[in-house]
This record gives sequence, C-alpha cells and structure tokens, in this order.
Amino acid sequence: MAVRPLRMLLVATGLVAGLGAVAAVGVLAYGREALWQRVAGPADAGPYDFDAPTRSGHPNDVLMCPEGYCAGAAPELIAPRYPEPPAAVLDRLAAVLAATAGVEQIVRDDGAGTLRAVARTELMRFPDRLHFRVTADPAGGTRLWAYAASVVGRGDFGVNRARIEEITRRLASATAAGGT
Repeated sequence: MAVRPLRMLLVATGLVAGLGAVAAVGVLAYGREALWQRVAGPADAGPYDFDAPTRSGHPNDVLMCPEGYCAGAAPELIAPRYPEPPAAVLDRLAAVLAATAGVEQIVRDDGAGTLRAVARTELMRFPDRLHFRVTADPAGGTRLWAYAASVVGRGDFGVNRARIEEITRRLASATAAGGT
C-alpha cells in the first residue's frame, strides 16, 4: 500500500512540472504581456460605467466613489475632494500615472473627465485595469472616482486597493505642491 501514495506524489509532481514547462514555453513563445492577453483577453476592456458600477465578485478589485454614490456596488474607499477644477485634477492625475512605474495610460477623455490605464506587475507583468473619473463637487472642487481590477486571477492580496490609495496620496501631494 505504500507504493500508492508514492505513485500519486510522482504523478502530481509530473503534472506540476508539465504545467510549468507549458507556461515557460508560452512566455518564451509569446512574451509575458502577450501570454496574459491570450489567456485572459485584452488588458483594457473599455470604459467602466461609474453611473452603474459593478464589481468582479472576487477580492481582486477596489471601487472608490464620492460619499453617497455607488452604494449598490459597496465601494471600499470614499473619493477625496481636491480644491482644483476637474480639468486640473485630470491633468495632475495623468502626470502622477505617467510617473508611476509599470502604468500605461490607454485612453484619456477630457470631455468625459475620464482616464483609463493598465498597471502591470514588475516580474510576471500581470495586468490590472485602472479607471478614473473626475467630477465637479457640488460643494466646490473636484471628486476623483476610481475602479481597479485584476485581469488575471481572483485575488490580488490588496494590490489594487494599495495602488489606488497610493495614487490618491500622490495626487494630493502634487495638488498641494502645485506640481507632480
């Protein structure tokens, strides 16, 4: 009977090694970013609808809205208010993202006050979708909305939340300093 567990261990080890070899061949044949696109689809899936927000249902996304908005989607973060008009905040946001390693801006729509980007992890180049919207706050200034979600996998160990929090901190610092 001792042979059976050993055999199962060998089979499992062989399967893991085989999957690792297939992954290595995929990375070599396509490159990391192209491989993730073939596995999970395009990194940018188009605009996010902040007026009817939806969530992934997995712990790999984060939503930030102004207080009182997006209640049905259960945002984790409350949108900060910036003293500048929306166009200036969008300009500063674009500058902060441009200075952030691993982030590529995809589409900026000044008329809609939106910006989409893709962030990639350093080693494996896993893509995360980033969506931002700036709106005038009725109390004055601007509110920043954000949604970030992993493209690959069901969990992100809090990376998207930390990324949005860091971007808002850097945006607040840039706004207070009058630059990026």
